[in-house]
Amino acid sequence: ETAPAFTVPTPSAPSIPFTPPPPASPSFLDYIEGGCEMQLCVAIDFTGSNGDPRKPGTLHYLSPDGTSMNDYEKAICAIGGILSDYDTDKQFPVWGFGAKYNGQVYHLFQCGPETEVNGVQGVLDAY
Repeated sequence: ETAPAFTVPTPSAPSIPFTPPPPASPSFLDYIEGGCEMQLCVAIDFTGSNGDPRKPGTLHYLSPDGTSMNDYEKAICAIGGILSDYDTDKQFPVWGFGAKYNGQVYHLFQCGPETEVNGVQGVLDAY
């Protein structure tokens, strides 16, 4: 014979609707793995607040012997060195802004003779 079935009484709980959590925001890697392509574009600030490039200690100072990099060259190498890996053709436009030349301020201009340069070294050369 089969034992009779019985149920254990349980207290009733109020019904709470289920709301799923929002999806996680995609990461940089998610975009890259999903086929997103990037193009590195470089803009260099030549405004007067960066100091006279002929004076040591200013952000654009170019050492006469060319053996040390200024802060802009260091930033171009550090940031460009990483981001250039995500640019498939390694061709980068380089612009400048805020330069004063012969008494005139140039708000936006192409750096170097080419519309795009090849790699980080090309950015440095255009700079």
